[in-house]
Amino acid sequence: MSSLHCTPIEFVSAGYEIAPDEIFSPHVVIKLPESTVVELILETTVGDFLIDGEKIDLKKDRKISVQKANEFLENIQYKSRFYDARAIKDIVKISVIEGSTNYQISFPVTIKRLALPLMTYRTGDSINDRVTILTKTLFRYPCLYRFLDSVQAKYPGMTIIVADDNPDDTFEVISKEKYPAVKQYKMPAEEGWFAGRALAISQVRTDYFVWCDDDFVFYEESDMEYMVDVLDKSGFDIVGGGVDTHKRNAWQSSDFIEIKTSPEGYCYTRKPFPTLMTLPGFDNCYVVDIILNFFMARTNTAGTVRQDPNFNRQAHPEYFVDSLGRSRVAWCGKASIHHVRYCPKNEHSAELIRLYHDRRQVADEDKRDFNMQMNTFWYYRNHMKCKATVSLTEPTRKRREALGFTDYFY
Repeated sequence: MSSLHCTPIEFVSAGYEIAPDEIFSPHVVIKLPESTVVELILETTVGDFLIDGEKIDLKKDRKISVQKANEFLENIQYKSRFYDARAIKDIVKISVIEGSTNYQISFPVTIKRLALPLMTYRTGDSINDRVTILTKTLFRYPCLYRFLDSVQAKYPGMTIIVADDNPDDTFEVISKEKYPAVKQYKMPAEEGWFAGRALAISQVRTDYFVWCDDDFVFYEESDMEYMVDVLDKSGFDIVGGGVDTHKRNAWQSSDFIEIKTSPEGYCYTRKPFPTLMTLPGFDNCYVVDIILNFFMARTNTAGTVRQDPNFNRQAHPEYFVDSLGRSRVAWCGKASIHHVRYCPKNEHSAELIRLYHDRRQVADEDKRDFNMQMNTFWYYRNHMKCKATVSLTEPTRKRREALGFTDYFY
């Protein structure tokens, strides 16, 4: 874009973007009579001006004719003298002084490294070549085996990664003979929810991964091909499906994360989207901020959002709060999964399920301390001072406050 900016100077006012070690020649031409004598002043913050590769003295007095000034400007080059892996911006200023009149122009120069495209390698285009199933398990092997059976029946040979933080005395090695596509990663005991998810994501080698709880069950409408099609065609990073329904339930309908800011800290509220936005080209698909624990995600984008292991016993919205402004999220009801909240019984299941609920559901006498610890994590990692609740009855609000669920953390 060329501009005169109400001055007799023609120049490119925007669009210069160079690598830290790159040299370029800016386009600047003075549109005054060639015999006019002017003073030429050049300024830059993080760069140098060069002639034939040699740095020039910017303090040198340059009172020359417009003809000589244009010859000088035609040969001038710019080079940054700073290096940073992140983009930095310089403002180049040029003044042309004719008598008592000072004509000034300025234009930005962005200095940044070239970011290479990040893609995944695959040997084929089948659904198994493109998708990996992930889950985490603790004390619920009967549920886990039912989940593995359902995936294997619907998508034979699809890789399933299991992050397993069972203690040694309850740990079971998953049979490679029965489940040849399962990769089981044993973690230190009870490392927690997000630590397990982070481990599982780190081992994904496909374009997409699907996160599921270990008490989910695939069935005929758990349509991975449809979810891949949504991500391929929309360019979105995460698509969630229905859980036991093709409709959005009450929890899912509060799919907008509102962040209110102040110097003292941010406030987070989950509420319905002010304007429900459909995803073009897909029926029953909506743009959202947060979804349930059945979702397909793009490995090279959504997979890079941190799963904070500080949130170990209870975690979910933290990931989607961290994804704001980074990951594009949609919910599509066509693909769904069953959530079967009970586990098949065996000789050990009753004790294991008791252990699971002891870890998952914090005892009433411990909830205040636990919730205050969670609030502390939120405050120091996101500067989040309060988490507002929507449409709570007064008895429910009082009960939550008694257990440490306060609207204001600090």
